[in-house]
Parts: sequence; structure tokens; C-alpha cells
Amino acid sequence: SPPSTAEEQVVILVSPKKEEVVSVPMGTSTQDVATAITSEAPTVPSPTPPSPPHITQ
Repeated sequence: SPPSTAEEQVVILVSPKKEEVVSVPMGTSTQDVATAITSEAPTVPSPTPPSPPHITQ
């Protein structure tokens, strides 16, 4: 679906665990978004290798 406003953009951040798709206001630095996501994610490294991406259609 299209964004709610023209001022929104989609920022895609890829982490070792999964891909994060976040909608943030234009002008928000990706570093701030990455920091916010990282702060919400567990800091313990995964004991197993990351699973392959799931392809959905």
C-alpha cells in the first residue's frame, strides 16, 4: 500500500538476524533508526547461523 503521506519514506535495514523495514519521517537519519532498532533487539548473539531468507509471493 502507498505511504500515508508524501513525507514518508521506507528505510530498509539489514541485520544479521533479519531484515527490518521501517517507515520513518523524511529527514530522520538512518543512524537514529538503526540505533532505535538495535536498542529494541536482544544483544545476545545467536548461537546458530542465520537462517536463509524466507521468500513469499
